[in-house]
Amino acid sequence: MAPIIRTSVPALSVVPDGGPALTALTGGPAAAPTQLPVTSLVHHPLNPAGRSEVDEELAAAIRADGTIHEPLVVRPTTTEGTYELLSGHRRLAAAQHLGMLLVPVVVRNLTDAQAATLLLSANLNRRDLTLVEEAVMVQGILDLPGAGTQHALAATLGRSDTWVSRRAKVARAGDDVLAALAAAPVPATFEDVEAIAEFEAHPEEHAKVIAAFGTADFDQAARTARLQIRRLESEARLTEYLEAHGGSLVVADPHSYTRPAEVEDLTMVSGGQYIDVDRLAADPAEVLASYEGMTPETTGFVLVRRGANASGVALYRPRTPEEQAEHDTRTAALAARDAEFQRKQAERDAQVAQHAEHAKAIKQFVETTADGRREHLLKILAMKNLIRTQLDPILAFTAAAATNAWDVCLGGDYVDPGELGPWLGLDLEALVAAAEAAGSDTDDALYDAMTTALGQATAPQKLLAALAAQVEPITAWKWREVTKEDRWPVRAWYVLLEALGYAVSTEEREALAGLLPGAAA
Repeated sequence: MAPIIRTSVPALSVVPDGGPALTALTGGPAAAPTQLPVTSLVHHPLNPAGRSEVDEELAAAIRADGTIHEPLVVRPTTTEGTYELLSGHRRLAAAQHLGMLLVPVVVRNLTDAQAATLLLSANLNRRDLTLVEEAVMVQGILDLPGAGTQHALAATLGRSDTWVSRRAKVARAGDDVLAALAAAPVPATFEDVEAIAEFEAHPEEHAKVIAAFGTADFDQAARTARLQIRRLESEARLTEYLEAHGGSLVVADPHSYTRPAEVEDLTMVSGGQYIDVDRLAADPAEVLASYEGMTPETTGFVLVRRGANASGVALYRPRTPEEQAEHDTRTAALAARDAEFQRKQAERDAQVAQHAEHAKAIKQFVETTADGRREHLLKILAMKNLIRTQLDPILAFTAAAATNAWDVCLGGDYVDPGELGPWLGLDLEALVAAAEAAGSDTDDALYDAMTTALGQATAPQKLLAALAAQVEPITAWKWREVTKEDRWPVRAWYVLLEALGYAVSTEEREALAGLLPGAAA
């Protein structure tokens, strides 16, 4: 059904027939029916929209009889040749359905009020007329000039005064309410209208209840609206009290645990319990006076609400001189503690930065010295024949390694190509790439290359290469424990290197003495 909105009725320039009471409504003495074209009839503005459905049973009876026995009632309009239909809407719909060109009518010269009243009287005989439709038609009649009182309309219709007044009240609910009631899938009742009217003074909640009418959420929407209105009324009373007594209400972020700026210099007296807003609004003076330090003369107090819809508030008031002194002492202590924490944190940060610089210096030292030692050893290993002065230090280091149980292992029947191969001059990456390109097994390729290199090397070269593979590179943690000669052969290795002609730098000599680069003096 289309929404029903109250519609004004255009006035017609006609002279009404005379006659008493209800007979005057139909224009006095009965006039002879006449035939009018179906196309000359128009609906009255107050006639409920969409009420011209075809009554199949009535249409069948008219078809069987070949005529309409009861004439339609019309009145002339201001447009020549057209007539306003007041009674007989179902008969007109049946005639249009049957394709009739003419219908019998009785033409009455009626005032707007008389015409609308006749229209309502005719429609009341219908079983499917809704409360909203009745209400719109009743009020539409009462709004017309010369309509008379509700009592007069009730007498004309043969209804009670209450029947008319209740429908007039429904019509005054407003176009938005009437539209919602008319569009709902269920017919509205007086109780529904009264429930919606309950919220007229609160537009926002009123709109929500109207929107929910006709759905399963209507009752819940009404309950929610009542709670919201009660909350708003409580807040209004509370706000009025606060304004009169020098207090204020602050709505804080519900997700923040910090104090709002408005209460930074106040003391909280409500403790961990929130004060119920409704209880507080009912008697603010009594509730507030129950908290420590709160008197009728107290001003500058603040109520803090965590979120606009929170049901409770926290109470803050100005500090007493004693509370202020205690607060200042506590604040000073906290500031001193914070300063001490910051000082210690700065020390820790400085230590971390120093350690980072030290680690960076050691890393650079380890990499640089490893490159120097590798370059020198590869030159020695490239010599076909080592002289006696070179062989003796190598043998001495080997004997010391066996005696001191250093982490130097020369035994076993397998040597890792990745460790020994580079000292024999093998380019492991090139060997692997060539094997993959040829589709050969990389392990076999490395093994064959190692076998060939070892077969070409002299015994002293093999020994020195094996020692280098075991000792090099000297890692940072070995340098840090350089003085632990029972564990790491770093110093002994440098004795061998120096005997082989390696130029030991000043930085390396300091490191061998336990003073690594970047270490604090």
